[in-house]
Amino acid sequence: MKKYILFLLFFHTLSSSYSQKINWQAWGEIAFKMAKNERKPVFLDVGTEWCTACNLMEENTYTDTAVIGLINRNFISIKADAEAQPDVGARFLQWGWPALIFLDSEGNQLMAIQGNRRPGTFIQILNDFLENSRQGK
Repeated sequence: MKKYILFLLFFHTLSSSYSQKINWQAWGEIAFKMAKNERKPVFLDVGTEWCTACNLMEENTYTDTAVIGLINRNFISIKADAEAQPDVGARFLQWGWPALIFLDSEGNQLMAIQGNRRPGTFIQILNDFLENSRQGK
């Protein structure tokens, strides 16, 4: 019985790490309240369904366990479709898709980058942003 329980615990741990996903929030007041309450910056991904670079980011970068963990621990993450939410799309149109925007809990833009990033490159961007934020830059 003890071995069976240990096996179930191991299997649960293993399966939960494979099913882990970014905790995307909807664009809106609730996400920004969460950011304020948790004292976290907001990471906003703005794209479209037809965008090849957006789809590559979704398939390759946002499925990477290191990226998932880093985002879930340090950010309130929001995903917005520029066509379904034209107010958000228009706000960040200058960046093209995907627009990867870092905001404070008041919605002020802190940093923005455009385009698909591979997991290793994106992890470095996230870590640099967090380090600069800690230093007040």
